[in-house]
Amino acid sequence: MFYETPLQRATRFPSTFHITTRFPFSQPPRTLPLKEPPTFKYLGLTLDQYFPMKTTMKHVCRKINAAHQIVAAVAHSLRYDSSATDRGIRSSPHVLFRIWQPCVLGFATENLRYLVTNAQIDAVEHTLIHLLQRTLHSFTSPHITMIELGIPPLILQQALQLVTLHFRYTVLYTNTIAAKLYNLRCQFRYSNSQPPHTIENRIAKAHSTLMISSTYTGPPSMPCSVTLANPKNKGNSYTTFLNPIVSTKWLRQIRLKYPQAPQPPTGNVSSRLYAHFLLHHLSLCNNIYKLPPYLTMCGHRNPTSLLKLRSQSHQSIPTNMLTIDDNQRDTYDSRVCLYCPSGVTGSEIHLISKCPTTSHVALDLIQLLTTLVYDTCQPDWTTLTTHQQTSLILGHPPSTLPKNSITCG
Repeated sequence: MFYETPLQRATRFPSTFHITTRFPFSQPPRTLPLKEPPTFKYLGLTLDQYFPMKTTMKHVCRKINAAHQIVAAVAHSLRYDSSATDRGIRSSPHVLFRIWQPCVLGFATENLRYLVTNAQIDAVEHTLIHLLQRTLHSFTSPHITMIELGIPPLILQQALQLVTLHFRYTVLYTNTIAAKLYNLRCQFRYSNSQPPHTIENRIAKAHSTLMISSTYTGPPSMPCSVTLANPKNKGNSYTTFLNPIVSTKWLRQIRLKYPQAPQPPTGNVSSRLYAHFLLHHLSLCNNIYKLPPYLTMCGHRNPTSLLKLRSQSHQSIPTNMLTIDDNQRDTYDSRVCLYCPSGVTGSEIHLISKCPTTSHVALDLIQLLTTLVYDTCQPDWTTLTTHQQTSLILGHPPSTLPKNSITCG
């Protein structure tokens, strides 16, 4: 298998490859055509003719599904083969996510920079997030799952990999053959009619996506943390420097994609995604590349129910449940509280703070939070809106609270 342009393939003579037999000598030689394979493997990649990378995308999805089977078996064992006292802790979302992350996520990001179209990246991302939701038993909007667990969109992760690759070619390994070829092709990128999916064009697009194209095509500007780092660690230091930039770009994309999302403390909620923004908008102002505190600090408890409440997938909340009547999905406003005759929308805020039948379940927690906000010099509990109170109940710490004061109650 070797690379040919369509024009070269059409003018090839002979049009097919063949081999001539020499044995046995008693018979005349025969000409046997050689079948050209449609795909081939190279350095772990499954490639096809003209490199559209469709086969690579399908191969990545198969590897993700195969890895998920192993994670699913481990998760099942943690849930049902552990003792009753340790079952909840060992099968907590944090433990399952830390198992899933190196086993499954690595296959999605390993060869991500070779995918050439957004449709291919979206297909891998859809497979990845769907399997993560199956692992955590939390089925909601993919965007909520990614925000809640700090998984940036794969398009931004690809941009991060391509920008890092440019850093390696222009700073770390400038004397390699690959770096010299890359720099040579960058010089002729504007003069030649190169396809848009070439590595040079996609690296240039990645710099524009992250809005760091001021020094492209030369070496990028580096902060002191990268300049002063050990030469062996400069690549990792530069990636760490880019993570907040990716986080900021991710937040900007969220705001642009959902411009009608309600802004706190008021807003007309029209979907589960907007309800998530309404309750947890403050977490979007931080580095959303990280796990929320309630998952990382509650090691002695199982916050599965809290994860489902925050991710709009708890079956006890009417607005989290989807029903279809006469082949038509119901609207968010039509999912009313089952305990109130007035037809009030059964959202988290209503069931936790206002419903006379269910609001008592949060009284002990509200009493604890009232003491905590007073002890940490936060605004008094009674001065907070119902949106802010519900956000605190669901595990989001106040934005002005020092990190060393955050504990798991």
